[in-house]
Amino acid sequence: AVREVLRVKFEAGLFENPYQGSPEKEAEELVSEENRALARKAAQKSIVLLKNEGILPLKRGCRVGILGTLADSPGEMTGAWAIGADAKDCISITQAFEKANIPYAYEPGIGVRGLEREKIALLAEKSDILLLALGETKDLSGEAASRSVISLPREQQGLLDCAAEWKKPVVVVLFNGRPLAIPKVHEMADAILEAWHPGIEAGTALLAILFGEVNPSAKLTTTFPYTSGQCPIYYNHINTGRPGGKGKFTSKYLDTPLEPLYPFGYGLSYTSFSYDKLTGGLQGDMAVLSVQVTNTGKVQGEEVVQCYVRDMVASRVRPVKELKGFTKVSLKPGETKTITFHLPTAGLGFYDMQMNYCVEPGLFRFYVGGNSRDCIVTEITL
Repeated sequence: AVREVLRVKFEAGLFENPYQGSPEKEAEELVSEENRALARKAAQKSIVLLKNEGILPLKRGCRVGILGTLADSPGEMTGAWAIGADAKDCISITQAFEKANIPYAYEPGIGVRGLEREKIALLAEKSDILLLALGETKDLSGEAASRSVISLPREQQGLLDCAAEWKKPVVVVLFNGRPLAIPKVHEMADAILEAWHPGIEAGTALLAILFGEVNPSAKLTTTFPYTSGQCPIYYNHINTGRPGGKGKFTSKYLDTPLEPLYPFGYGLSYTSFSYDKLTGGLQGDMAVLSVQVTNTGKVQGEEVVQCYVRDMVASRVRPVKELKGFTKVSLKPGETKTITFHLPTAGLGFYDMQMNYCVEPGLFRFYVGGNSRDCIVTEITL
């Protein structure tokens, strides 16, 4: 994926070429099967399951209808910063289906009107599942690519509206380089996979998750708003003196929820997890928290257990939550494990107005859960 870079370096004498004047061979070595396996694993671990109404994983033998140009665009898989990437190295969704010999039907769905609409209708009639590839092309995010509205492009929302008319289960795969405001996608889709720009093994990584060979375990590292007008929106915001409530003069919106669509740290699995028996206390200069996590579903899965803290009373305003620790645990169906966090009390401080770092005594609230919103709580007094 870096042929041109390698060529320039070789011609400039910056390295000795062990392939006797063929930078292409060195590029091929960089996209070896070993490196492809690593790229595939990285993509699988970064794809986030945002919604699943029981439609995923797909069953072998189901008839899949694929819609959207992003499903058949290998060059879009590497994102805005992959300047030297070669589309020939990348695997799209349709290519992955072909490679795995899985039957499918495909329509780009451009324009969603006239003849294109008729083609979508024919595809939907012959399909058990509609798989839509939506989101941003790589030139819509990254450096020098700001957008004032971060919802789906109009033609893509039109494609989703059209697909929903046929009353078939809809699975949406999102390709994007930033959080998107997608309340309609959340409402209309039966399942949503956030793929980001997953790299050269995009299609094969997605296929493994779609058909359950890999159980998704990734979590969001950003917050997804309901609408663009909520931005900037982030989990560790400063506390307000007037939290959102029913009263008029509180921190809320008149036309959209106050909370995000998907909170920081959010991500589902093909199984489910429960949290119980959170305890906390001081051991020397450590705040020690212990929690039991149980796999309450029917398949093995991995959960990213997250620990947040809030300084309840301080000499200056503090965030409502701050992530202080996380760990990934693998659990078999029905299995329970005890997870323990050892947090240095020195890490619970802040810089005062004179830029002196201090840890003030007082009440601290600790939250542990699968994301920044859905947590159980305990308190420790320093």
